[in-house]
Amino acid sequence: MKVLLALLLVTSVLAAAKLHSNTTESDSSVYLTPDVDNAIVDSIQSRSTSTKPTLVIGSMTEVSESHRTFQIVSEAYRNLGYEVELLNLPYARSWYESNRGRIIDAELARTNEVISDGMIRIQVPYHYTSAVAYTNDPDFKPTSWEQLAGRRIDLVAGTNVLASRLGDIPWNPVTTIEQGFRRLANGRSEVFVVPGDIAAPVFEEMNLPNVYLVQPDLERWELYHYIHKSHEDLVEPLTEQIREIISRDQYAQH
Repeated sequence: MKVLLALLLVTSVLAAAKLHSNTTESDSSVYLTPDVDNAIVDSIQSRSTSTKPTLVIGSMTEVSESHRTFQIVSEAYRNLGYEVELLNLPYARSWYESNRGRIIDAELARTNEVISDGMIRIQVPYHYTSAVAYTNDPDFKPTSWEQLAGRRIDLVAGTNVLASRLGDIPWNPVTTIEQGFRRLANGRSEVFVVPGDIAAPVFEEMNLPNVYLVQPDLERWELYHYIHKSHEDLVEPLTEQIREIISRDQYAQH
């Protein structure tokens, strides 16, 4: 049965790829890359051989299992008897697959501004993120979204809350944070706006001398976990588990 399930899910991956083969170049870069589809197939095969109930949690490419959001969520699921697997995908692809609910069961962290008929928000904010700007102009120090007007701006595709703040200001989508930093370093863009806690380690590792972090942050948000509606029975116990973990950790810090 598990082998059959794996074959069916692999077929769905290929069908999704075919579905998006007629998208624009920028869209297809989000959905169709060998690395992305290989990661999905590996995840499917891993789940099919697991001896425990396993849920797959999607997130952007740069998030690791050591990130605090995953540590909190994975502990909550383990307390409910579930193993969890982190599936890293381009951010737009992750949300797309989470909403389908066929390969990914939950989305690790999003703000409360996302809207989806297929996903249920766990109503406990358990982490935060911020919008930060990087620039290749050391004299450009924007303190508001409006001050970005007139600049060539890159955003990671799928960071819809950032795009909403830009309004009518045009921007270019990139697939990964590393790609955004490369474009900025090479002068192909002037500003790169990203989630600060995810971008910081990538920026440090890349060591780009001509790219500068702008302070303070443009904006800050609380983050929530989202689970597909097919797992609606987990919403209440998962909410309680996350709340207990947050309360425990806050108590330990005092």
